[in-house]
Amino acid sequence: MLKKLIRVIKIIKRDCWEIFNKTSPYYVHWFFKSNHIKKYPKKAVAIDIGAHSGRFSWSLKKTKRFSKIFIFEPQLKLINHIKIYFDNKYIINKALSNFTGEKKLKIPFSTNKLLTTRASLDEPINDSKIQESNYQEISVSVSTLDIELSNLAKNEQDISLIKIDAEGEEINILEGAQKTIKKYKPDILIELEYGRYKNKVNKSIKFLEDHNYALIFNNQTYFKFDEIKNLIINNYLISSDFLFSVINE
Repeated sequence: MLKKLIRVIKIIKRDCWEIFNKTSPYYVHWFFKSNHIKKYPKKAVAIDIGAHSGRFSWSLKKTKRFSKIFIFEPQLKLINHIKIYFDNKYIINKALSNFTGEKKLKIPFSTNKLLTTRASLDEPINDSKIQESNYQEISVSVSTLDIELSNLAKNEQDISLIKIDAEGEEINILEGAQKTIKKYKPDILIELEYGRYKNKVNKSIKFLEDHNYALIFNNQTYFKFDEIKNLIINNYLISSDFLFSVINE
């Protein structure tokens, strides 16, 4: 009887969460509205770094184009929520960077509530709307994507997409994923907030350019560092998520 009750509760949570996602920005994100999603082969593999509550992964799952989605999220409370909806063996409770070890994750407060979407390994940034000088610290395990995938996905043939949303840690994650990027040449959907992390965004763009990536934006392709940087500076308030694809070699 208890098992049936638990199952019913999970189903209700799932259905409510799905309704919520259909009204969330992630669900109607330009990435899912565009035809670009159709380029991925059936049974492709995706990686969601900084998954938060898993809404992006859920939207990927709904496309039915991905056979596996590897989910990385350092906040345990969020991981416990994600596990209701995804295969546990593909959910990893770690932060990704360019080193392995332990580090403090800082979760800022906003109007006396923890703003889990802004959790970061980086030092807090003063923000007029968010009290980032006031934050909670939790100790998290840190690894690199290359190390994690050496066991999790060593037999995978097609890692097609990596999504990165890590509040300033993006360049370090890219540096820790160089083997994976060179091997699979996946699309990279990455959050680049120029207003908050100017120097790190410049480094991320340069890294992608050096690895033969071009920016896909409004159905156009941008190749050069300066024009990509200027485009992001002018548009980051509208959308801070940018899609990069390898240029045909």
